[in-house]
Amino acid sequence: MNIIIIHEDNHGVLGVAKDYDSAINFLVQNQWLTTDTEVVNSIEEFISLKELGLDIETIRSWNIETFNDFFDGIFYLDVDFLWGM
Repeated sequence: MNIIIIHEDNHGVLGVAKDYDSAINFLVQNQWLTTDTEVVNSIEEFISLKELGLDIETIRSWNIETFNDFFDGIFYLDVDFLWGM
């Protein structure tokens, strides 16, 4: 069974989820990911997701690779295999 390991660059592993949607739910429900979350834009300024016009539903529509590319240096989702299921 594939699982998603949820990493945050400063805090390490935050949790494990069964799929991408569950990983996003975990980040949102535990307030790691909100529209106030800031990322670095192309000119090295911090800007919130809200200011970029991004909402959580848009992020839900992404795949893991897009998520990891966008949140590089903040979050990372790693697909691994859970043995024994």
